[in-house]
Amino acid sequence: MEAEDWDMITGFRKNRKDSFLKKIPSKIANFIIRKATKFNVKDQGCALKIFRAETAKELNLYGEMHRFISLLTYLNGARIAQVAVNHRTASIRKVQIRLRTDS
Repeated sequence: MEAEDWDMITGFRKNRKDSFLKKIPSKIANFIIRKATKFNVKDQGCALKIFRAETAKELNLYGEMHRFISLLTYLNGARIAQVAVNHRTASIRKVQIRLRTDS
């Protein structure tokens, strides 16, 4: 994957470790977004987003719109690549965040 070929790179959580109750709403939302927009991204909720500066400046985010950054970028005509990311359980993430903020 060459960096100059993409306007945005988004992650998808490979081997997602969340509970069944967290995965189902996410899968339903991803399905609805795919069907309604033809935007074929595996995981709309993954936090990894890397943009070109011009691409980020075109976004008009407000309120809870951060949840749809990938979709908004796609609707603006951006070329988007996906990369697999490791997923950790929420308890591990909380500990990592706590350790970083305690320092």
